[in-house]
Amino acid sequence: MSFGIFQHQASADDVTAEEARELRDKVREMFYHAFDGYMEHALPQDELRPMSCTGDDTLGSYALNLIDSLDTLALLGDH
Repeated sequence: MSFGIFQHQASADDVTAEEARELRDKVREMFYHAFDGYMEHALPQDELRPMSCTGDDTLGSYALNLIDSLDTLALLGDH
């Protein structure tokens, strides 16, 4: 499989246990940065507008960012 300029195909074998922990922690940090921003500035609206830090009701007030986050919260062990 060719990825154009991306010549290296990464695999789990290329990542040490320490690198995996660092990556896991970075992903958790980035997720909670976005999630906490949504909860603080946009709930119960559908989306957070990052430049204005306001919510936007684009899809009928279903709080879709919150619903979309549920699976990630479960994977992070945040029940």
